[in-house]
Amino acid sequence: MLWLALRMSLYNRLRLAVTLGGVVISPFLTIVEVGLYIGMMGNATSLIRHASGADIWIASKGIRNVDFAKLFNDASVKRVATLPEVLWAKPIMLSWGFLKLRDGAEEQVEIIGYDPDQPVGGPWLMAQGSVQSSVNPLHHTG
Repeated sequence: MLWLALRMSLYNRLRLAVTLGGVVISPFLTIVEVGLYIGMMGNATSLIRHASGADIWIASKGIRNVDFAKLFNDASVKRVATLPEVLWAKPIMLSWGFLKLRDGAEEQVEIIGYDPDQPVGGPWLMAQGSVQSSVNPLHHTG
C-alpha cells in the first residue's frame, strides 16, 4: 500500500513539488500573521497597559480604538469626577503627528497630552531626564 502511494505521488512531480511547497509555506505564513497580530495589539494597547493608576477608562460613545477617540467636553469630565466612586477623572488628549529627525527623515509619532499632577498618561520610558524635568515650569503649578 505504501509503495502504491509513493508511486502515485511521484507520478506527477511538478504537482508534488507545488503541494509540498504549499504545505511548507503555510505554517510560516500562519506564524507571521500571529506575530503581526501580537505586535499590533501590543501597539494598540500600550497607552492603557503603561498607565498605572487608572482602574477604568471612559471613552465617547461608539469609540472602538483609544487612538482615534474624541475629546470629552468639560461638563462630561466634571460629571464623572463628581460620582462618589470616582477618586479623580482627567482627560487624556491623543493625536498623531510627524517628528522630523536630524537627518531630514520623518517618523510618525503619537502625541499624548496629560495632566502631570495625575498618575496616568505620562511617559513610561525616557532615554534621559525625568517627567518632572520635562514639564514646562510656566504652566505647572505642582
